[in-house]
Amino acid sequence: MTCTSLPCAWNKGSLKRNPGPIRDTQYDSFKINVKRRAYFDPRPQRLQKNEMTQRDINEFVFSLLGNPKETLFQKHLRVKYEDEEYSLEQLEAVYEQCQQFSDNLDVIPDGSRVIFLSPTDGTKTYELPETSGQSTSKMWGTMRSIHMTGTTAHQALHLSSSTARKNFLRRHLWGLEPFTCAAVRYGRKSEPKALAAYLKCVQKCDSTATISSNNGLLKREGYPEGAASVDGIVHSEIRPPRLLEIKCPYILRNKNPKHFREVLSKTQLDNFCLGWSQTRGTFLKRESPYYSQVQHYLGILGLDVCDFVVWSKRGIEVLEIPFNLKSWEEVQAAQSTLHWQYLMPEYFLQRTVRDLDPRQLTH
Repeated sequence: MTCTSLPCAWNKGSLKRNPGPIRDTQYDSFKINVKRRAYFDPRPQRLQKNEMTQRDINEFVFSLLGNPKETLFQKHLRVKYEDEEYSLEQLEAVYEQCQQFSDNLDVIPDGSRVIFLSPTDGTKTYELPETSGQSTSKMWGTMRSIHMTGTTAHQALHLSSSTARKNFLRRHLWGLEPFTCAAVRYGRKSEPKALAAYLKCVQKCDSTATISSNNGLLKREGYPEGAASVDGIVHSEIRPPRLLEIKCPYILRNKNPKHFREVLSKTQLDNFCLGWSQTRGTFLKRESPYYSQVQHYLGILGLDVCDFVVWSKRGIEVLEIPFNLKSWEEVQAAQSTLHWQYLMPEYFLQRTVRDLDPRQLTH
């Protein structure tokens, strides 16, 4: 009997005539309409719509900006800005701003510290103020973003599309979409150990050798757009200063770098920065981004030689990389063009932060 005092009709007419608990009931022919649930809209029909314009999305995302925490909508929905046209007067104003910007970069700031004199032409290499400590300094990050550095050398040579230039400016100038991974974290963590191992190795041949490794952002007179954040400068009483560049490849973290040919697969060898030949022995590949990076540092600092160190806890490999004037001129030309035609106008127009293609500034 039910609470209505009427006979229970549950499962009435079944062959078993033995109603069981409702939780045990199965409907073999019943199929759930998942799509109907997914598209269910509780709003009145006059307010229901499936299509949203970009303007609707923009207004919705803007309405979420006041929330104390970022929502999932903000991670997936992006505000799309309309492109804008610039008059000739506006472009001339931007050109004048860029010219003033370039002139300011050519001035040695007050408080700069002279590191050494170039052994080639005697020009001063100095450290920009408040940039010591590199990534731990806020000023270092700010000044680095408006200069062309060693990590941008290879990119400057190969940025061939507007999308590639936009992504470069978003990362380098505005610090958006920063890249990090286990390999990067391993390299940063291992650098002090590699530095100590290199110093121990070099002092076997030169007891007067010392390393200045806590330098900030370095510049040299005559190169306004260029700067260098180096791993170290090797000083000695018996030979000129030389550059120190350290790499701690994650792929060799448990292997001796001297044996890279035996422990890496063919694909890994093709992508690795080092190569080997019977005539040259171990060498740094010209097509490696590290080669352009080293030539940028040598050119900016006016040095002749770089000690390129590949380290792991199993061993150390030290290569002597000489300054290549032709390679440096190619890198400098590409970086100067990228800096003047794209980075400086982007600094004032701020297009890539709105996901718009950068505007090229021509004379």
